[in-house]
Amino acid sequence: MNVELDTLRLHFGRFLVALFWAHVPLLAMVAVLTGHSPIGAGLAGALLAGSYHWLWHNRGIAPATRYLSAIALMGEPAILLVLLRGHAWQMDMHMYFFAMLALTIAWCDRRAILAAAAAVTLHHLLLLYLLPYAVFPGEGNLGRVIVHAVIVVFQTAVLVWLSDRLVESFERNQRMSAEILAKNEALEERTHEAEEANRAKSLFLANMSHEIRTPMNAILGFCHLVARTDLDARQKDYVGKINQAGVSLLRLINDILDFSKNEAGKLTLEAHPFDVRGAIRNQVQLVAADAEANGVKVVSQIAGDVPHRLAGDEMRFNQVVLNLLSNAVKFSEGGTVTILLDVGAEQDDQIMVQLAVCDTGIGMTAEQQAALFNSFTQADSSTTRRFGGTGLGLAICRQIVEQMGGSIRVDSTPGQGSTFTCRMCMSLDDEADAAELHVPAQVRRLRILAADDNPASRQIMQDIFSGWDLPLDLVASGDEALGAIGAADDAGNPYDLVLLDWKMPGMDGMQTVEAMHAAVYKGARPRTIIITAYGADDFVMGPGSAEVAAFLTKPVVPRTLLDTIAEIVSQKAAPMQPAVPAAETVPMVAPHLRGLRVLLVEDNEINREIATELLVDAGLQVDSAENGRVACERVRDHGETYAGVLMDVQMPEMDGVSATKVIRESWSADRLPIIAMTAHAYEEEKQRCFAAGMNDHISKPVDPAMLMRTLDHWLKAG
Repeated sequence: MNVELDTLRLHFGRFLVALFWAHVPLLAMVAVLTGHSPIGAGLAGALLAGSYHWLWHNRGIAPATRYLSAIALMGEPAILLVLLRGHAWQMDMHMYFFAMLALTIAWCDRRAILAAAAAVTLHHLLLLYLLPYAVFPGEGNLGRVIVHAVIVVFQTAVLVWLSDRLVESFERNQRMSAEILAKNEALEERTHEAEEANRAKSLFLANMSHEIRTPMNAILGFCHLVARTDLDARQKDYVGKINQAGVSLLRLINDILDFSKNEAGKLTLEAHPFDVRGAIRNQVQLVAADAEANGVKVVSQIAGDVPHRLAGDEMRFNQVVLNLLSNAVKFSEGGTVTILLDVGAEQDDQIMVQLAVCDTGIGMTAEQQAALFNSFTQADSSTTRRFGGTGLGLAICRQIVEQMGGSIRVDSTPGQGSTFTCRMCMSLDDEADAAELHVPAQVRRLRILAADDNPASRQIMQDIFSGWDLPLDLVASGDEALGAIGAADDAGNPYDLVLLDWKMPGMDGMQTVEAMHAAVYKGARPRTIIITAYGADDFVMGPGSAEVAAFLTKPVVPRTLLDTIAEIVSQKAAPMQPAVPAAETVPMVAPHLRGLRVLLVEDNEINREIATELLVDAGLQVDSAENGRVACERVRDHGETYAGVLMDVQMPEMDGVSATKVIRESWSADRLPIIAMTAHAYEEEKQRCFAAGMNDHISKPVDPAMLMRTLDHWLKAG
């Protein structure tokens, strides 16, 4: 059965019903015009139309219907031929035979065509031998009948050939359609299998994330707690390295999860205002330790026309910056890494941000650059794997910047370093014209000198002070600084403050401080700030450190620099003390929230111990429950005593999502905040928590500072 062919026959058969009935009034009209009985002609036409209609109604497109229609089609011109006998148009009716015969091809059935041809032949023989007067008033003309027969045979042969070709085409189309359907079904099945495999992979990654993050929470949590205790220098070093290794492992886990989400098209970008300069500053601080270990100097240059605040996905922007900076530091041992931020085209409230990270590292060949942004590809593919890494970072960066409507490229030469350039589209923050820093009057009266051997660093410092409309003198070395200080003192216009880079050729910053302390000046000795791209821990207790008013790390944060200068001026009468980084304080909730009671729901004993100590140290009272069922019972019996619930998600007996749904039947989100504190980091898992009625979501390993900020936001006193 050929569906398409049968559909064509169905339409043609329905058309013939209308055609046959249309002939009934036509035959009656011709009979009136030629002086014959219109009733008889109409009855003859009705007999043909009714016979076909009855069979069509009962048998549809069956072969019997086709054969009858072929004979009836020949009957219509036959009746007209009889009605027009003796008329000039009688011979023209023979053309109507050929027209009706041609119609039969629409059945795509050679037997119907042959039946019509046979009907024409019988009609002519009948007229020739039995009713010659109907056509030929004088006598039958065998020659003319033979000519007609030859024409009919030829037309029939052509129609049969064409009909066979049509049938073959329909059958071929049917076979192709069947094959396509079969392949589509197979493709759908494969697609379903692929979707199931992807779902299984996603589930596996989610489960693996949970299983890895749970012990990671214990490692980083206990590192945080141990770091608060009294440790000697070696123990602090060990704990710090354990924590650093744990953070590196956590970053690797996040890379794998991000890549998986990107590949599945489930990475979603947020848009909220953020301080772009602060974002870059924070990422530079994160690589400061690695930069110091590799002897790398990190310099940041931000164009003056870059808005202070932009609207975009700060977390993903930070991810791109940190990845590029980390790679640059890793591959630029003993060199320099420069991060530049500029703006490109601006249209309406959209702005194209251009971020470039330049290094003086090992560089790359053209072949390495071509494959650099592919998954699991590294610039260093040697068997030593000297630089390590998963090869996912740059692939994730490419996915992020492309989703931000931008692009990423690399320009590199082996042995001469690399430059990674990203373009990302963001929105202008209409509400945040960053307020200008207020420069105190006492600071405006200062004479300030800055010494740095790096021209880019000197330019940055110049730009900062120009933005404050403050004069600044610049020199390139410690020797030049001593000369400028001595000359100013001799002229009776001494410097009040000197900003010294620590690492300078010849005489470094600390040696310059010692020389200043040994020198004799007519006026007051200038106060000193040491600025370094490294950490201050290695020299803060060294020789000369007592003569330093403050230590600052690069990149210099304008607000921090101004606050430091203002503080030094305000303490001018006090003896100089080095401004060392404050010891790490224990993260605590806001004072008005201390003493509140919270319910901690956690099935893992180690995680429960860590979280309890963090919360108690933060100033809270803690009750604990080992699963969702116990948590529901505690809330049912003592819900009014809890200011909030910290809920794990994956637990035995009753999970956190189910427990939240039960609690929400009696306690609203406003009255009893529930915060997910779980190793599940997938966006789908977050949405599942929110849908169940949770207020917020914190991923394990838990960042104590982030935990406190979240609690400050949701907990309510009283």
